[in-house]
Amino acid sequence: MTYDERRDRFIMFGGRASNCSTPANTLELPAAALTPSTPWDDIQGTTPSARLAPSLFADPVSGLSFLYGGWVTGTSPTIFFDTWQYNPQAATRWSNLTISGPPARHSTSVAYDSRRGRFVLHGGFPDVAMTPARADTWEFNPVTRTWAALTVSANPIPARGAAALVYHSKLGRVVLVGGRAIYNASTANVDVWVLGGP
Repeated sequence: MTYDERRDRFIMFGGRASNCSTPANTLELPAAALTPSTPWDDIQGTTPSARLAPSLFADPVSGLSFLYGGWVTGTSPTIFFDTWQYNPQAATRWSNLTISGPPARHSTSVAYDSRRGRFVLHGGFPDVAMTPARADTWEFNPVTRTWAALTVSANPIPARGAAALVYHSKLGRVVLVGGRAIYNASTANVDVWVLGGP
């Protein structure tokens, strides 16, 4: 789920329903009229394929949202590496950007660096088994719609997925907390990492 700042609406895609199915629908919720009984709007049209744990992030400048990765269960689970754009003003709201980017993964951590106008993505799980999480860091440019791998030369963040990642505007840095080294690990990390700076 993400928050569209320009339209003051929450946007959600996919996930797991109460009947354990994996829907491929897009839902929006108006934040201004938020109450426990406020219904979600089911947005019709072409969508990305059904999936769990994708990264969904909204650009406060353009009003566009973007979806990356995720996975879907099955006899042989599929891990995605596609990037989609959601334009709430377009007739066809979802469009596949068909661009190269991070290798397939799910449960990534994403934060918006407002100083540079970039989304920073770290880690994620390459499968749903015992394979260690990824340790790489990428950034997405919402203007050019391109991904670029970031090189962290000194003291890189250890591999992990499902961590909390936020941007500290006063420091001008991305801060990461927690996460797990393996998807089905029974314990989680409690460390804090700071990435980048002016």
